[in-house]
Amino acid sequence: MLLIALLLVQAAGVARAAEAYEPTGEVPAPRSQVKKEKPAWYTFIQPQAELGYLTAFRLLDKTWTLRRAYAEVALKLPVDLSKKTGSTLTFNLVMKAFLEFVDNSTGTAYRTEATGEFRAANLKFQSEKLAITVGAQEIAWGETFGFHIADIVNPRDLTDPLFNDPEWQREAVVALNSQLLLESWTFQFIFTPFTRDSDFASPLGFFPVAEPPPEPTSAKFRRFGRDTEGGFRLGHLFVSGFDVNAFVYSHRSRNPAFQLGVGPSGPELFPIDLRVLSVGMSGSYAAGDFVFRGDVIHHSGIPVTAEDLGSPIVQNQTQSILGIDWTLAESQWTFGGQYHADFWSRGSSRTPRGLVSLHAISGRVAKPLLDGKLLPEIFVYQGLTARDRWIQPRLTWFPWQGLSFSLRADFVEARSSVRLEDGVLAPLADEDRVLFWTSLKF
Repeated sequence: MLLIALLLVQAAGVARAAEAYEPTGEVPAPRSQVKKEKPAWYTFIQPQAELGYLTAFRLLDKTWTLRRAYAEVALKLPVDLSKKTGSTLTFNLVMKAFLEFVDNSTGTAYRTEATGEFRAANLKFQSEKLAITVGAQEIAWGETFGFHIADIVNPRDLTDPLFNDPEWQREAVVALNSQLLLESWTFQFIFTPFTRDSDFASPLGFFPVAEPPPEPTSAKFRRFGRDTEGGFRLGHLFVSGFDVNAFVYSHRSRNPAFQLGVGPSGPELFPIDLRVLSVGMSGSYAAGDFVFRGDVIHHSGIPVTAEDLGSPIVQNQTQSILGIDWTLAESQWTFGGQYHADFWSRGSSRTPRGLVSLHAISGRVAKPLLDGKLLPEIFVYQGLTARDRWIQPRLTWFPWQGLSFSLRADFVEARSSVRLEDGVLAPLADEDRVLFWTSLKF
């Protein structure tokens, strides 16, 4: 799969090289004056590619926790069905291949592991009032930054929980995604026939995370109806500019919860996910240089890791994030601030009944420099009712179009625990690290 991705990347590069050739039968003009035109086939399939490398160094034990090269290829094949109605049919394909450099205790410095996945493989029908997408896809919900509490449609890749870019954390699912557009109203219906497990870092603490056993396709079909996910979202854009969306979604829990058990190699942590019903609302409103936004969501029946790592505790959770962004057009400063509130209902045979509430604030500041070639920014999360703090400074350099170098750090201060009262960052107490990311897009 990695070889296929690299061949597609090479094909995209050949297409770009072909742009400079334009047979005219005349004396060629100076290169700087030649008008470049994309070939018809290039314009039709709209190829895009990205090559990159990520590496992370954990400060506590001075070890490399991430060394990953990747290649991504994206293709679009649009077909106009009707010029009168403007309806189109588009095939979308996004394939990503990874090459991991993993520490090896057998004498060599590391071993390599090659993997690949489809981030998108779907057909999309688009008309003036209807959009239907069928196949593997990512579906983004929510308005807030840092913690994407309303982004619940796709399972998550939490192998690096501090790498909180939603485009990296979402894992594609095969789904039917339909949207009906009626003037200021939008109705969206989503149905996922086969669920997908989230991925977690291993080990967690002293124990490795158990790998799910391989499952034949026939077994997935037998579970059809029991493990399906689905829901809808209703949105309205008011004349004032206030955009609000209410949603209901039934899914397997996205919150990581574990139970200690015995695996083939000894004690292991087994991920526990239960069916959860989530009801929520998102909204945004722009007023001049200010943008107000927020997410509110309630989960019924969510599993939580028990303090003794026994059977998870089933609870209800209500989360809300309310924020404001202020962008100065002339100086290009961007300031963002958010207020977080989490409420957990407690009640089981092993824990006292009651309510656990967590409150926090977060903010971010960004300012492009050198005509946009350098972008320093910082994100800070500070707990108010628990001792948890997350500081993430980031510096990105864009030497020329498509090429970027990014250096970021994550400093986490929290009490190492699985207790809810100790805050949302408690499981990441010892994960301070520095991450470098380079990317080339073309």
